[in-house]
Amino acid sequence: MALAGPDVPVHFHGHNDFGLATAAAVAAVRAGASWIHGTINGMGERAGNANLGEVALTLRALYGVESNLRLDRIREVSEQVRQLAGYALEPWKPVTGETLFRRESGAVASQFHDPPSIEPYSSELVGAERGIVLGKKSGIDSVRIKAEELGIELPEERRAEVLAAVKELGERKRGLVSDDEFRELAGG
Repeated sequence: MALAGPDVPVHFHGHNDFGLATAAAVAAVRAGASWIHGTINGMGERAGNANLGEVALTLRALYGVESNLRLDRIREVSEQVRQLAGYALEPWKPVTGETLFRRESGAVASQFHDPPSIEPYSSELVGAERGIVLGKKSGIDSVRIKAEELGIELPEERRAEVLAAVKELGERKRGLVSDDEFRELAGG
């Protein structure tokens, strides 16, 4: 900013050609840029633009820099933009992906009670819900937590049996076990 002078606002406009738009935008802010050009979900020509939700979250969570973006509404806005534009995002997309706060792995479910141990930022910060899903990677704690969530009485001595059935069904389906399927497995 020394070249432009202290009274000249510096803007940053970057594309995501190498997957670095968020990092470049954050670097620009750290170097003194006061305006970041970006879009919701990183929509834009070629490889897209800086994703405003990712930039705002990174600045806040890692550097303590606040923006005017309401992070608690970013997932809602992201979904609306996707619907209006007629495209989908990867389910694991940072900030707005649908699987971001869902846990299938049994090892991770064992730490579900302690979100900071398995998540870099709070789900509430971005208006997301945390949840356990069941499938071939589930563990005993996954089954216990899901049973509690659904109000199912599942004695400890039956959990291993139900877990085996969940894993078998998940493997056979090549996908997740629905709540209704779990109810059926746990009820038998």
